[in-house]
Amino acid sequence: MPLRNLTWKGRLVLGAILIAGLASLPFALSPISPVSVSVASAAAAGPEYDVDFTTLETDGPYPEGMVAEPDGGLLVGHEDGSLARITLDGAGNVSTAGRIAELGGHSIGLVRDEARDTYWSATFPLGLQELGSKGVLKTIESVDDVALGFPDDVAVDDDGIVYLTDASTRYNPLTTKPGAPYVLWDFMEGRANGRLIAYDPETGEARTVLDKLAFPSGVVLTQDGSALLIVEVTRYRVIRYELKGPDRGIVSVFADRLPGIPDDVFTDTQGRIWVTLVAPRDAVMDNWIAPYPYIARLISLLPWSVQNGMLAPADTGGRVVRLSETGAPDCTLRVSEGPPPANGLMRDGKVILGRLGGTALISVDPRRCDAGTTAE
Repeated sequence: MPLRNLTWKGRLVLGAILIAGLASLPFALSPISPVSVSVASAAAAGPEYDVDFTTLETDGPYPEGMVAEPDGGLLVGHEDGSLARITLDGAGNVSTAGRIAELGGHSIGLVRDEARDTYWSATFPLGLQELGSKGVLKTIESVDDVALGFPDDVAVDDDGIVYLTDASTRYNPLTTKPGAPYVLWDFMEGRANGRLIAYDPETGEARTVLDKLAFPSGVVLTQDGSALLIVEVTRYRVIRYELKGPDRGIVSVFADRLPGIPDDVFTDTQGRIWVTLVAPRDAVMDNWIAPYPYIARLISLLPWSVQNGMLAPADTGGRVVRLSETGAPDCTLRVSEGPPPANGLMRDGKVILGRLGGTALISVDPRRCDAGTTAE
């Protein structure tokens, strides 16, 4: 029947059907299945200070994962799959740098296992690797029949158990096509697709000890060894997982409403806790995308190049925040240029930071937090 022969009621019904069909397209075509997430406003960052930094060249691209060696050197993982070793002189500058092994993937988290005299690497996107003097000793590629597609960081407790954060089992290079904006998809979906893995090197047993984590990234053992602190990136918080005593297995929120997008958590020699922030919180993500799944679906249909650009690290620096015993930010150090800070560690009284880009680590002096001076 020609449209001109339809009554006004018929045209109204047809129009409603067409509109409903168009409105439902994002549900049919979107690669994500988002839920509504209410994001709390950011907490105050505490006193903020601009700090100078020393550049530490590492002989490779994207130096993110790093760990201190007993002799004072640093092992650094690179995006090209290489593992480098750098040594610093008495002034804290690089004296030597060179590649010592090929891992086959990007080590974005490293920790030393004192008891075994080896290192453990969260090697993206291969899995958990044990490293010795001659390179890779073993690789754990899957746990509970699910591939470790987004290994992010690693820690070892006092009993020798190795803990690995697997940021997303749903969106990673193994579950999506090449070039897919899998990190953004996990952000926008709002579901908790990550997990914490425990691996016992003595028995070879690996298991999931925590699931439904919101993009778990950095993980560190507290100074007293009683708990793990884990960054949940898409919830802007740090959670605490008890390892000992009557509270063993209990999870609580240690630091909430962080004033930026967190990446790593580490401790200094006094046991104080630091968190790196790779970028400021995004008002569009917090106020428009996270609460409204339909908008997230629409954005997921944009060209992948556009979506990847939405979370691409900018060369505008970043921040590292020191937390109080209650988890509140009590001081923030701000680096004003270069790739954002990623993993962190303390060495000889300095904060050493990996970066999401470039070829160099940076070293900053944390004493500005205790100097009581005004931010510039």
